[in-house]
Amino acid sequence: MSEPDPAAEVTNPAVREALDEFVADPGARGSIDVLRWCLQGFLLLDVTGSDIRMSADGTEIEPGSTVQIAVTSGPDGESALAAFTSMAEIEKVHSGDGETGGAVQSLVQPAAAVLELAVQQDHRWVCLDPAGPSCALSRDEIDFALRVPRNDVVRQALDVVNVDPDQRPVLLDALRADGVFVLAVDTPDEPADDVPEGTVRLRTTTLPDERPALMVFTSGPEAAARAGSDSFVVWSTAEVHDALRQGEVDGLVVNPSGPWAAVTTEELLGSPAGES
Repeated sequence: MSEPDPAAEVTNPAVREALDEFVADPGARGSIDVLRWCLQGFLLLDVTGSDIRMSADGTEIEPGSTVQIAVTSGPDGESALAAFTSMAEIEKVHSGDGETGGAVQSLVQPAAAVLELAVQQDHRWVCLDPAGPSCALSRDEIDFALRVPRNDVVRQALDVVNVDPDQRPVLLDALRADGVFVLAVDTPDEPADDVPEGTVRLRTTTLPDERPALMVFTSGPEAAARAGSDSFVVWSTAEVHDALRQGEVDGLVVNPSGPWAAVTTEELLGSPAGES
């Protein structure tokens, strides 16, 4: 766990924006956008009332400390871990609470680690910004997000390039590194007569120049946000590169729900499709 810092200025505006959109229209996309953004950045835990002593370098909680992590109730009354997008959201919970004496405490954690903690402590929900507007992620959603392998390196590179397009080499290096990708599998109601049984039909899209491209995703929730009705497969980086070399598509579109990037086969692999 990280050092408690009541004055922390850590915020997660992406999750907060997804929460606002969910609350404005819960039926539009459900909570999938909230879930996919909860695999990025940081969230805060409310540890008000804890007695925490840190190591000299400030990186470890010393033995004998007591950490009280706030919990709440989910929509069905079951236990929920409370998680927050900013210190201000924690303070909203304690507004008018004389018991804290103003000493509100927080721990900053990677957002994915908060989901993992909810599972470790056997909570049925993660309730985000419970003072509202709020959204509760169910245990099934959390398990799905954590069960499917992720490519956090590529996902983080997308953020970098989204802010500074000149950093595109960072994304290309991430796409070349060993890792995994989630791909959506087209599952038509009626299989075509000319398609052999057992054939995997991967979802494709187009590059900006309209050439065909393979859709690849950095996590299960990213795939569900774009192709929720499809099945998914997990491929290694090498398998994705091999598919590009076969020449049936001319590049990749990564995380089309955004932030996204389109990359041609030639740009990524250094040779036109179909050439060794």
